[in-house]
Amino acid sequence: RDNHVNIQKGNILKEYAKEQQTPMATIIMLYSGQCKYNLRNNILMDFLTQTLDIIYTEEVREKEGGTYGVSAGGELTKAPKEQLILQIAYQTDPAKKDHLNGIIDQQLQKVAAEGPTAEHLQKIKEYMLKKYKDNQKENGYWLGNLDEYFSTGIDNTKDYEATINAVTAKDIQQFAADILKQGNKITVVLTVPETK
Repeated sequence: RDNHVNIQKGNILKEYAKEQQTPMATIIMLYSGQCKYNLRNNILMDFLTQTLDIIYTEEVREKEGGTYGVSAGGELTKAPKEQLILQIAYQTDPAKKDHLNGIIDQQLQKVAAEGPTAEHLQKIKEYMLKKYKDNQKENGYWLGNLDEYFSTGIDNTKDYEATINAVTAKDIQQFAADILKQGNKITVVLTVPETK
């Protein structure tokens, strides 16, 4: 049952409620917008989602004890049009959902204003470069890159390391800010009915 719909400045909140044996709130936040499809933007999306994973683990899971984890994921598409989707999802106690949603929004806005810390940026770079070297040993990685090259013309191997090393906190800050500026956010909440 559609309990609550709220639309403000391009942001949509849809809340659904149904009886559950174990009361739980499942929240999915989706940001969408226009974004040029290229190697650099795909890398920036990876940096942003990994930054958010680190921050949400610290702020939501460890400090608040509100969830086992918050998952951030993102994707750029080339066709039918160049666009992006950023998804943030987690589960929590229904009584905590509004408070935790506020923290999640606040932390994303903080990244869009300040970018990641130097420590987080370095940690992500090291991880991505290690993963890149490991992936080069896998046939699936090369098949995926060949498919990408022949379907979009983008070479995900050439300049990959140089692009990773050139990314700055300011680049990630600007990328996040550009997503938020587009004002396309949908939050879907599945929760339990309010007790009367």
